[in-house]
Amino acid sequence: MANLTKIGPDSRPIGETPVCVFHRATIPGKNDEPIERRGKGYLRDANQMQILTLAEFLQLGTEYRDEIGVIRSTADKAERSRLKKTTLPAGCISCKVKTRLAGIRKEDKILQYNSLIVLDFDNLEDVEAAKQDLAQLSFFWYIGLSVSGKGLFGIVPVATTDWREHKHYFEALSRELADIGYTVDAACSDETRLRFISIDDHPYRNDRCDIYELPDEPEEELPEEFRPRDIPDDERLEMYVSLWEQKRIPLDDYEEWLTIGMALSSLGETGRAAFHRLSACSKKYLPLPSAGRYPRQHPALRMHPVPR
Repeated sequence: MANLTKIGPDSRPIGETPVCVFHRATIPGKNDEPIERRGKGYLRDANQMQILTLAEFLQLGTEYRDEIGVIRSTADKAERSRLKKTTLPAGCISCKVKTRLAGIRKEDKILQYNSLIVLDFDNLEDVEAAKQDLAQLSFFWYIGLSVSGKGLFGIVPVATTDWREHKHYFEALSRELADIGYTVDAACSDETRLRFISIDDHPYRNDRCDIYELPDEPEEELPEEFRPRDIPDDERLEMYVSLWEQKRIPLDDYEEWLTIGMALSSLGETGRAAFHRLSACSKKYLPLPSAGRYPRQHPALRMHPVPR
């Protein structure tokens, strides 16, 4: 037990993760409406759930072999969907919830994030070959047949206890799996999504799997014009002055105006011209005809001083 992969704030083995299990996703009736829409009469039952461990939930399908057999032998996809919703229990694996009712904010619905993501792979040409292929990835804890028998679902532990990060991990996993040719059902990005029970007599399970961590983001390559390069002083000065003029930053504070003028004085006539342009952003700017060079007492333009 000491070597088993453990997750969550309580550092539990993955198989002991609590799963909220609901008896049905919908109930048989007119149009097989979702339970949430069948009025106040069902509100009492909609909040009722059974807590099983994840290991127990994955074994629950053995008690519904007949129902799952009927679903797998049904060719029509819509009919398979109806049978799943009306005959099979379903559980929430990624998080523990207070209720499964719709129209409730996730902040008010989720009690605990289970640090698990369930990934669906639908309509595979060879499910057994795909299972063996995916099992080569060290972060899969479990891989088994979907209810239809035509696809797989996999369970991956992730390195977060915050349900708000679920989608980030899902997107990272989806990209990584797409790189090796596997498309993940986008609906799995919902951490409150229900998973129907299923049967796989030969599932893959690795109790010492790795916990999936977000990959380091590659540094974004900057466009050519923004890449660091050696810029001549006069070109750099022109860039800064042009940006200052675009933003029309008023140089109204006398001390700041004086400091900038003294700094630019080392550039001679180029600095004097730049200082004129910066100073012109102030409404107090008044160039004098005789301002051909910096005043002797300090290297700044002659300009009406800003009152201190």
